[in-house]
Amino acid sequence: AARHLVAFPLRAAREIVTLAGQSVRTRLADGETARQRARTPATTFNRDIGKERGFVFGAIALDDVKAIKNHFDVTINDVLLAIIGGSLRRYLSADGNLPTESLRTSIAVSQRTDDEMFANKVTVVGTTLATDLDDPVERLRVVSQDAAWAKAEAKSGSDGFMELVAAFPPLAVGAMMTMTPPEMFSQAAGYNLIVSNVRGAPIPMY
Repeated sequence: AARHLVAFPLRAAREIVTLAGQSVRTRLADGETARQRARTPATTFNRDIGKERGFVFGAIALDDVKAIKNHFDVTINDVLLAIIGGSLRRYLSADGNLPTESLRTSIAVSQRTDDEMFANKVTVVGTTLATDLDDPVERLRVVSQDAAWAKAEAKSGSDGFMELVAAFPPLAVGAMMTMTPPEMFSQAAGYNLIVSNVRGAPIPMY
C-alpha cells in the first residue's frame, strides 16, 4: 500500500497526459475519427438507483444471429449490439425519453498479444448503439464500423477512462464515485450502460 501511494502521483500524471494526448490527436484527426468521439447523452438509466431490482431473461437462437452476421459480413458482437440498440430505442421511445444522440455502451477488448498466451490484459472502450437510427440495417452497419474503430484503438495500446481510474487508490475511487452524480459519471466514462458478452461452452454441459 505504501509503495502504491508513493507511486500514485506519477502514475496518475502519466495517465492524464496520455489521455490528453489522445484527445488532441482525435481533434486533429479526420472527420470519421471525430465522429466516433460522440457525446454521451443523458438518459433515464444514468440516475441514482433505488432499492427495487428487476431481472428479465430472454433467448435468441445463435443460428439466427450467425445468419445475420454472415449476410452483412459483420461479427456476432456487432449483431448483438445492434439488437440491443434497437431494443433500447423502442423502450425509450415508448416512454418519450429517447435522446437525439445515440446511447453508448462499453465493451471489453483484449490487449493481449500473440506472445502473451496466458496474460490477462483487458481494457474497456466505448462504442455506439446507434439508437438514433430507425433502420435496423443502417444501425448494424454503424455499430459495426464504430466497434471496429474502438477495438483497433484499444489494441494499439491506447489508454482509456478505466486505466485512469485504476491509477487511483481504491479509497480515492470510492470517494469520487460517491461524490460524482450518475449523469456526470456517464459523461466521463463515455457510455450509458454496460453490455457483457461471454462465450459459452462449445459442448453440452450438464
